[in-house]
Amino acid sequence: MIGDLVPEGNEYWQLYLKLVEILDLSTTPSVWREYAHYLATLIAEHHEIYFYVFRKTLKPKYHLVLHLVRIMLLIGHLINV
Repeated sequence: MIGDLVPEGNEYWQLYLKLVEILDLSTTPSVWREYAHYLATLIAEHHEIYFYVFRKTLKPKYHLVLHLVRIMLLIGHLINV
């Protein structure tokens, strides 16, 4: 809806898009095991962009997201938790 208003290459917008994609994949009720490696890659990319944009260390809640894929593989869909 507003994506065309954001300047191309905006780091904040890229950070937001990665976060939305992580949320979509981590809460999907359907096929997610096939995307486990992709989700881990998205999380790593998000963290790199976060560090590049804000020049700060990650907050603890972002560190916990690193464990998301492992937890999903152990207990299943996060949408049911």
